[in-house]
Amino acid sequence: MGYCFIRGIYGIFGVGKTVDLWEDSTEGGGITVNKKEMVDKLAAEASVSKKEAGKLLDSFIKVVEDELATGGSVRLVGFGSFVVKQNSARKGVDPRTKAPINIPAKKVPKFVPGKELKERVR
Repeated sequence: MGYCFIRGIYGIFGVGKTVDLWEDSTEGGGITVNKKEMVDKLAAEASVSKKEAGKLLDSFIKVVEDELATGGSVRLVGFGSFVVKQNSARKGVDPRTKAPINIPAKKVPKFVPGKELKERVR
């Protein structure tokens, strides 16, 4: 059973409210925001201290990790979903020896962007 939304993060991004975290980005490229910069921008946008914004971001990451680790998903309506994807076993080739190898099945985390995020990025 996944979370429908996380109130802390969802309250910051809000329905119908656009937060331009990457305002310096350019067409066809852009900048990468690291964790410290994200905390700074969240703190400024939500009018909270950097310490509180850091705790909120860490809590959000922990909730997503914990939910995915148990096989669940996290859906943030309009933003996207964090889900676990099952990759099936397949055959591969060792690039050094060119010998065939079996690649085992595994689960991998995946982010699926929501409709509003896709439209915003276009």
